[in-house]
This record gives sequence, structure tokens and C-alpha cells, in this order.
Amino acid sequence: MVSILPCTCLPTSGSPTALTISCAAQGLTDSEMEAIVTNIDPTTPLDTFDLGSNKLTRIPKGLPQFTQLVNLVVSSNSITAIESGDLSVTGSVKTLDLSSNLIASIADASLPGAN
Repeated sequence: MVSILPCTCLPTSGSPTALTISCAAQGLTDSEMEAIVTNIDPTTPLDTFDLGSNKLTRIPKGLPQFTQLVNLVVSSNSITAIESGDLSVTGSVKTLDLSSNLIASIADASLPGAN
């Protein structure tokens, strides 16, 4: 196990190379989470990134660098809006969990490829 304080990094179950990073329930703010994201090597074979149950008010910038990201969990935060570009990571993401946020608006250009 590798530690990206205060997050943990573990091998993804069933995959010999993919990793799961969990920063869940750490009370992290937007700036703290963005600092963590920018300190993760972009070549990391990141499969799952769990940012749930923190104090986020937006989706962290820098997520598009993880081109192998399949599962993104941003549930149970304080996100109220999805701005243009916030979900540019969704090209590889198959599961996006935004549940238990207070999302009141979603910008038209926030979902690349959506009609």
C-alpha cells in the first residue's frame, strides 16, 4: 500500500496494474484536494478515485490528466453547480457518482459529447 497523505492508494481488485485512490471522509477542502491531485503522477494507472464525503464545492481541476480513470466518486460533498469543463475527465469514466450533493445547475458545455 502506498500513502498519498491523507489518502490511501491500493491495487484495484481484479487488476494487476490499476490503482484505487481513496481520499474519502478526510474533511478535505477544494484547495487541499487540488493540491493532492496535482501531486499525483499523471502516468499513474488510476482506475478509481474516491473523493466522497469531504468539503468540496466543485470537482477538482486536474482530473483529466488521469486518462485511465474509470470510476470517479464525488458523492456527499457540497457541490452546488457543475461548470463548463468540470467533467472533461468523463472520456474514460464509466461511473460518476455525484449523489448527495446540492447540485442546482449544470452548464450546457459541462458534459463533453452530450447532446
